[in-house]
Amino acid sequence: MINITQTDIEKIQAILAQATQDIQSATLVQVDLMVSIKRKLKKHEPKVVLQLVAKECGVADNAMISQSRERELFEARVIACKIFHLQGYTLKEIARHINRKDHTTILHALKEFDNLRRDKAGFYEKSEACLKHYQEFIDPASLSHFFCPKMSLIEE
Repeated sequence: MINITQTDIEKIQAILAQATQDIQSATLVQVDLMVSIKRKLKKHEPKVVLQLVAKECGVADNAMISQSRERELFEARVIACKIFHLQGYTLKEIARHINRKDHTTILHALKEFDNLRRDKAGFYEKSEACLKHYQEFIDPASLSHFFCPKMSLIEE
């Protein structure tokens, strides 16, 4: 039979309390680091979204913010708008990032996104590929749950 004294119990409780405190401290440091990384990414995120979408859609990076109304550019911008929208950007912010005057252009783009995914051959695959590449960028190693929950361009 093992005899456990009150002193032994207190020692075990002290060890557990210290371990809990160490885990909480490490978690806070990790969260602070992740928040810092996310802020730095957020600063550059609009450019990254535009570059990734441009590359996937086969258009020039600088053309994404041009005033051109070519069909390929329009579709690429529509995909970028949807990704920005899923990331929580306001309509006004999205308009600013794609060099448009106001939020109504973005509203139109978001509606057109749904129409194109439904009606245009190849658009669904192209939009999913853009999202996949964006998630690969924003998902450094195992931090995906922190930065960007797994998402699809189809809203539930």
